[in-house]
Amino acid sequence: MRADAHVVWQGSVLPDDVATLVATLRGAMPMPCCQRATSGGLRRTRPCSSPRSPSSAPACPCTCGPSTGRTSTGPTCRRTSSPSSTATGCTSCGRRRRPGCTDSSGAGRTDRPMAGMDRHNDGMPHRQETVREALIVANPTARNGRAEAMVPVAADILRGHGWSVDVEITRSAEHASEIGAAGSPDGPVLVALGGDGLVACVAQGAIRSGAVVAPLPGGRGCDFMRALGASLDLREAAAGLPFATERRVDVGMAGETPFLGVATVGYESRANEYANDAPAWVPGALVYAYGGARSLVETRPFDIDMSVDGVPRRVEGWSIAVGNSGRYGAGMQVNPGALLDDGELDVTTVENVSRWKFPILLPRYFRGTQIDGVGIRADRGREIEIASPAGRVVYADGDPVGQTPMRFTVRPEALRVLVAPAG
Repeated sequence: MRADAHVVWQGSVLPDDVATLVATLRGAMPMPCCQRATSGGLRRTRPCSSPRSPSSAPACPCTCGPSTGRTSTGPTCRRTSSPSSTATGCTSCGRRRRPGCTDSSGAGRTDRPMAGMDRHNDGMPHRQETVREALIVANPTARNGRAEAMVPVAADILRGHGWSVDVEITRSAEHASEIGAAGSPDGPVLVALGGDGLVACVAQGAIRSGAVVAPLPGGRGCDFMRALGASLDLREAAAGLPFATERRVDVGMAGETPFLGVATVGYESRANEYANDAPAWVPGALVYAYGGARSLVETRPFDIDMSVDGVPRRVEGWSIAVGNSGRYGAGMQVNPGALLDDGELDVTTVENVSRWKFPILLPRYFRGTQIDGVGIRADRGREIEIASPAGRVVYADGDPVGQTPMRFTVRPEALRVLVAPAG
């Protein structure tokens, strides 16, 4: 039965809206999955059974219209697509559309188990456990020194699943990177228990050695784990590792320094500096707000010369954020459209914004709704270069990594990670 066919019930023709509902329930009109849940949040996708044409493409919830690359019905929202990626995105909401989803009736769906799942003989899924060797790499100063006490908890949980567990307490960021570099593709899983800084340092070495990195929440922000859709509860995250499946994620490069989250220049770099020095009484969720409030008084807008994939831009602004995961500050989505597996970096520039509007914008950063295409703009590409101003400190994953001018690139699928989704 077609969706536009008349539906007769006990001799009466049903109204169109009721007929549409009946057709949907009968599976004759597949329900679009334009907002399919993924481990990293909601991603827009094409409707499963509609032709890929401008006339049939659905409207984006932010009124950006069909995915045709044309200016849409919204005042500042337009669809764009990159020739180097299959993803298309909205520069206002920052999220993307991806082809290849399946409809609610199962058309086109493969019957593969979910990640970390297998099937019984009766076809019902069950969790498949994998026994591995693990090396817990812990930062004793993370979460104001409380992370070291979490090590026995994580180790006992993994050992309870039959894992062989060793522990290494880091002495410095360089030591953490050395541990990652000393790993091997078939060696122990490097379980990084700390904050985003520790995970980034271990990952720097693991990129070279090919070792698998499994982050556990031991810091104040844990934004890389948020981007992966992992649990922020230590016990739940550790208990999920034996059932997790491996995936590969992109790695950003700030000059020659790898980063997983966000690299910043300007206001956000100054805020990062203050956040790193925040007193112990500041809660982890507010540590960046604390840094932002302190840096707001002394930061001034500056002229920015930059380019995205060779296309030059010159603006006056407050900050530039180049994102791989696009998250920092304990849940802030500075690059709301960023994905860890798209082979691109996202760029957010804060331009025509009043100084005293920053506190008002803060809640929007946590929701990822701050991009308006006017005061705050979004872009993406494989290579971003900031030519001027010179001498500005660049922060990446919470630590200083150099000064401008600097070139930012991406290494697709360069890091192997093991993480179980929350829940």
